Amino acid sequence: MENEILLPPSSRGSWWENQVFGVSSNKESPELPSYLNFYESMQEVMWTPLERTGPDGRLERYDPTDPNWGKSGQLWFEVKRNLPLRVGGVPRGPLFLHIACRAPRTSLDFYHGIDAFFFWEGVYATIDVSLLEKEELKADILITPREMEPERLGSLGHEITQLLKGRRSKKDRE
Repeated sequence: MENEILLPPSSRGSWWENQVFGVSSNKESPELPSYLNFYESMQEVMWTPLERTGPDGRLERYDPTDPNWGKSGQLWFEVKRNLPLRVGGVPRGPLFLHIACRAPRTSLDFYHGIDAFFFWEGVYATIDVSLLEKEELKADILITPREMEPERLGSLGHEITQLLKGRRSKKDRE
């Protein structure tokens, strides 16, 4: 097979996470994160800085409002460009892409099956990245290599944007 990924099975998921987000969780670590409920898990990811050692050996800090690790910036841009410029007559708030698949492992990744999430105007869209399709999905959106192909990335961004806008509209009606 020409597109087959030649990695041990236990490394393939981490490889794809790293391709998309520039980091991955250490799935072979014996340390398990403390259990937190879903919303506490999201807050843990939002408020814990994400850092990695760059290719030059220097520490890099991830910016969820301007992601540039892996392919995250391309995905973030496709979502952002489809968002309205104004919400309720005021300029829209920033779009965040928070990454949960990291080391040490987070409760959101380990217990809730969420690798990342977009957060905008008080609503979220959760992401799971996988090399394979899944029958049972805990996240709102599954991202496989096929969805990240350049000709499909715009559609993926639009799908995530529609989810965020729909949740924002529902929140405004409540």
